Parts: sequence; C-alpha cells; structure tokens
Amino acid sequence: MTNLNQQRIIFIDRLGNEHFPTGDDIITDRRGVYSLFVYQNKVLIHWPDYSPGVADLIGGAIDEGENEMEALWREVEEETGFVLEPMSPVNDIEYKAGFYAIDLKRFCHQTFYTYYFDVNHYKSLFFDGQCTTPENGKMEWVNIGDVESLPINKIHMHSINSLLL
Repeated sequence: MTNLNQQRIIFIDRLGNEHFPTGDDIITDRRGVYSLFVYQNKVLIHWPDYSPGVADLIGGAIDEGENEMEALWREVEEETGFVLEPMSPVNDIEYKAGFYAIDLKRFCHQTFYTYYFDVNHYKSLFFDGQCTTPENGKMEWVNIGDVESLPINKIHMHSINSLLL
C-alpha cells in the first residue's frame, strides 16, 4: 500500500477518465493478465456484466500463488467457457499504470500482462455475432480495424495498439 503523502499519481478508469485519490483512499498493488485472441483478423472482445458499456480483453486478476499463465487460462475458462490447452503466445506486453476500478471504487498500482495468441488453428473457438458468457457478460469477435471505434478499456487499447496495430 502507498501513502498518498508520498506521491501524486493520476489514475485512469476503463474509459480513460482521470481520478485522483483523496487522503482517505488506500492504493493497492494489483496484477492482471489478459488475452488477445486473434482469429482471421478478428479480436475476441468481452463486455463484462459489471461494465456492459465498456469492452475489455478476456482476463482478470492474478490470484495469490498463481503465475501469469495459470491465471490467464483460469480467467479464459471463467469468462468464456473455453477450456483450452495452454499454448505459447505470439507476443506479449507488460504495462504498468495507475488504475481506478469504478465498479469497486478502488485505486490500484496495476501491472497489466497481455498475451497475443494466433488462434487460427482453433476454428471451434470462432462464432458469429455476440454470445452470452458464463459470467453473464457478452463476447464477440470484432474486426481488428473496428476495435479502435469501440468504447474499450483504454489500457487494453494501449496493449492492442502495441501488439497489433
């Protein structure tokens, strides 16, 4: 945890809005892992039920005792229902940012690990249109060229831009 008297940091939320902690707020450290699945120039995008108006990549927090890849495959199964054999990523990025989780009203020094996977050999993962996720969100394969026009988590967009565009 960080004492706010030590430093002044800008925290952004999913939409890129800036938030500033007050003297009573506690800032925690958090690590999250995300998947960038690409199938025939489409990216798998997720609209979680707690933030239906803002798209995310599939992923979430790394639980205590997990490494990044264990957390990634757990999150993929929880959020999509896909049970996949672990595969090697094509590329990855680590990004650190001050993040404000609106749904939790929590400030975090967050490390985002994003892994890019080419899943063209997994035709069974592809579907047309939107479908409901096991956690009552929505997911859809979106053309790579259309991703930037979506209301998407700004930190995830940074990862997409770094890995694909």
